[in-house]
Amino acid sequence: MVSKLEKVIVELGVLEELQEKIRSKELKCSNQVNINGDTRFWDVSDESSEVLSYFRRLAIGKSTEMRGRAFKYTILMVNHITADESPEGSGGGWHVDSVQNQYKLFMYLTDCTSTSTGPLTLLSSNSWVKDKFYIIKNYLLGNKFRFNEVTIEKLKQAGFREQPVLESSLTPFFVNTSFVHRGAQIIQGERMLVTAYMFDKIPDSIQGRINKSDK
Repeated sequence: MVSKLEKVIVELGVLEELQEKIRSKELKCSNQVNINGDTRFWDVSDESSEVLSYFRRLAIGKSTEMRGRAFKYTILMVNHITADESPEGSGGGWHVDSVQNQYKLFMYLTDCTSTSTGPLTLLSSNSWVKDKFYIIKNYLLGNKFRFNEVTIEKLKQAGFREQPVLESSLTPFFVNTSFVHRGAQIIQGERMLVTAYMFDKIPDSIQGRINKSDK
C-alpha cells in the first residue's frame, strides 16, 4: 500500500522559504480554501518552489513507471494543519478515494516522525482480500467512500490496525488510496504535506476545488 522513495535533497533555505509561503498563505495556486482550520492550496504552480516542481516531475515519472504512460493531469495540493487550528487533522476522517485502485504521491514538507503530528494513517488488516471485502461492503451499504466510527470500531475488532506513515520532510511516498486512510489528529506542532493527484479525466469534485473559492 505504501512505497517510499529516496529523500529529496535541496539547498539550504529552499524548504524553509517554501514553509514560510505556506504559513503566510502566499503560496501561488488556483484556489485556496480553509476547512476547519485545514488550509489547502489547490493546483499549486510550479513557480512556487523548486521543491514542488521537482515533486511534480517525480509523480509523473513514478506513474509512468507503474502504468507505462503518464496521466494527462498531475495536480498538486499542499495542505497545512496545526494543533491549535485543526486538531482533528485532515481529510474529514476515515475514507477511501475509490473502491478501485487509485494512487497518489505524498511528501511531508515538515518532519512528521511522531503520531502526535497528524501523519497520514492507513487502517488495514494486511490482507488485500479482507480489506477489499470490507471496503466494498461499506460502499454497498450506502456509505460510499466514508467510514463512520461504528464501522471503524468493527474493523478494528476484525483485525484492522492503524498504520501511520512516519517520515522526515522531503521523503516522498506512493500510496494506494483505495485502502482506508485518514490524516490523523494532530496534538503537537504543525504538519505540511504536498499531494499529487493524477488523472486522465479530472473528476467534477476536483475541478470544482480548482475553479472556485470556499473562503
